[in-house]
Amino acid sequence: MQIDPTDSPIKVIEELRERGDGRRVVSIDQLSGRGHILLDGSLAMKILNAPDLLRPPILRRMVGEGLPWTSGAEWKDARKQIRPGLTTKSFDDCLPEISQSIDDFMDRMRTAAAEGTSIPLVPSIAAVMLRISSRAIFGIDIGINTDHAMTLMKMASTSNRLAGIGVFDTLGRIGPEIMEELREGKNAVSEISREIYDLAKAGSFCPSRAMKCMLEWERDDPSVTEQRVIEHTSSLLLASVETTTSMISNTFQFLADHPKWLPAIRDEFRQFDSWPPESISEVEKLATVTACCRESIRLRPPIWLVARTAPEPMVIDGDIEVAEGDRIYTCLYLIHRNPEVWTDPDEYRPERFLDEGLREGQEYLPFGLGRHYCLGAPLALTEGAMIIGRVCSEFLMRFHDDVDDAPRYGFLMGPSLTVEFTPESIDGDANMV
Repeated sequence: MQIDPTDSPIKVIEELRERGDGRRVVSIDQLSGRGHILLDGSLAMKILNAPDLLRPPILRRMVGEGLPWTSGAEWKDARKQIRPGLTTKSFDDCLPEISQSIDDFMDRMRTAAAEGTSIPLVPSIAAVMLRISSRAIFGIDIGINTDHAMTLMKMASTSNRLAGIGVFDTLGRIGPEIMEELREGKNAVSEISREIYDLAKAGSFCPSRAMKCMLEWERDDPSVTEQRVIEHTSSLLLASVETTTSMISNTFQFLADHPKWLPAIRDEFRQFDSWPPESISEVEKLATVTACCRESIRLRPPIWLVARTAPEPMVIDGDIEVAEGDRIYTCLYLIHRNPEVWTDPDEYRPERFLDEGLREGQEYLPFGLGRHYCLGAPLALTEGAMIIGRVCSEFLMRFHDDVDDAPRYGFLMGPSLTVEFTPESIDGDANMV
């Protein structure tokens, strides 16, 4: 089947599913070889956890060998070395800094509410996420730096466009402007990462556990170069800022359209004995806002299409022949909206994760499962619960742009970089502090 590159990927996949006659895999021609899209959660988990599948090489060549893109023994080695620094205890240590970053954002919202002015959603959230991530993952507080944050977001957007062309455009319309944007973005992100690395090596700040793990890895393993550590730093920055910004921004937009959840969010937030909370276990009491985040990433998983490359010929789902080099994709968007699994699959219903008690499993994979489970998942949900709970305890958010939940390009799914909102204060007795 030929794909119209002007269609959104979701439209293409919906059409493919309709023509698939109930099959769990649909296959498409691509610029290079074939692509096989998995629409079943159990099959997806079996494939995703196969140890020999590789990450697609195109973004690795463009972005570098950071943890989210590396493969094989390099991936196993990096994950083994970095994972001990990304534990719940590590994030407990920086809860005061997380709350301070959120409070600074609240001050900006109070000013905007008093003046009746609007705030750009994505740049504002991304700047807070960059500050939190740099403190939690590396141990350095770089402050609220919107320019650096948008460098990360724009690089992710450009990478997304390039990936989308590779998946959905058999003509391969990769213009030189895309490659130049990606090169500029990579260089800019590398500069940020090098600055963090150089300051850590010089002892200019107290490194976090994750940063210490990477520095010790470099010290103890002669094969680990300075550039390798910087590439892992860049990838952790990109992964932590872009996807969490998308989750939080999408959740704010859903709550603006479903305000019935706001009173419960406020009531739970008021139960904190103090601000900041003392541990992540305290944040876990925010069940309603966490359910709202989980439902948001069900409907709009920040990474909605997960790709692997077959290292050799193989057969999947009984009779689907996969050639060496073919891409295998897991479509989280459609797995999360499977009407055979989810009641009212296209509706925003956080009660799925409250009264109905749903949890992550084969049909719900926003952070992956098994060997590839996201290392930053605890931090992402903690950040989401804290910032959304804090904001909703004091403000309503009125958005000025329509929300389009169909991604236009590749693997990332978030709001427009230009969407704006106006914060509106709620009754004074609802203010936390």
